Amino acid sequence: MSPSQMGDNLQYADLGTGRTAKAISLGSSHACVILDNNKVKCWGYNASGALGLGDTTNRGALPNQMGDNLPYVDLGTGRTAKSIAATSLGACVVLDNNSVKCWGSNNFGQLGLGDKIDRGGHSGDMGDNLPTVDLGTGRYAVSLSAKHANFCAILDDKSLKCWGHNGNGHLGLGDTVFRGDGAGQMGDNLPPVDLGTDFKVHTVSSNYYGFCATSTLGKLKCWGANSYGVLGLELPGTEMKGDEPGEMGDNLPFVNLGSNF
Repeated sequence: MSPSQMGDNLQYADLGTGRTAKAISLGSSHACVILDNNKVKCWGYNASGALGLGDTTNRGALPNQMGDNLPYVDLGTGRTAKSIAATSLGACVVLDNNSVKCWGSNNFGQLGLGDKIDRGGHSGDMGDNLPTVDLGTGRYAVSLSAKHANFCAILDDKSLKCWGHNGNGHLGLGDTVFRGDGAGQMGDNLPPVDLGTDFKVHTVSSNYYGFCATSTLGKLKCWGANSYGVLGLELPGTEMKGDEPGEMGDNLPFVNLGSNF
């Protein structure tokens, strides 16, 4: 890097003729955007079909791979995207009909489809052939957050459901059992994250170690691994939250943000 590479010398990513970006989410080595027409484009590293283009060809490093030459992600007939979240090797979107679709690596069940089969790297994986994630009877997702190999979705009733890798209690379910990689784990069988009495989820975000959620009243709770004190609970860095029974719900402390909270 040098000073001459930034400022007016830093080129815009070519998203196609007349297209602009509304939202972006970054994986470890790829990026996905929702465009002004509510369609999705992804570029970068494409192992396991992370770009959702029906192949494993990387995009963005060679001439003529971007702009109008970069295909849209096929989300299904007539479907567009409202929200997107990328993991290290994949992504999930909330669609215009409030359903959720995920693609890319699925080695921990992070696609939420009841198996460990990657999606997006082969012809026929995407579009109408890509199943939606079952979040429970009558429930739908409002927004998503992702980390290395799991996703969390805020649902219409302001509850939270998480699935995928659970090695450090990332899913906030009081155990370390992965969810989404086997039959019968999703839908009504996937418990919501218990964040305590009257905790209605407003936002959720992640770092490498776990998730944090804010309530509609502005309170904050975090769970997962606690390296470097990232949970904000003034606990030893080796202590985790969410990996054992009795750690969630009202037993999970709020993060102390000061006297106004």
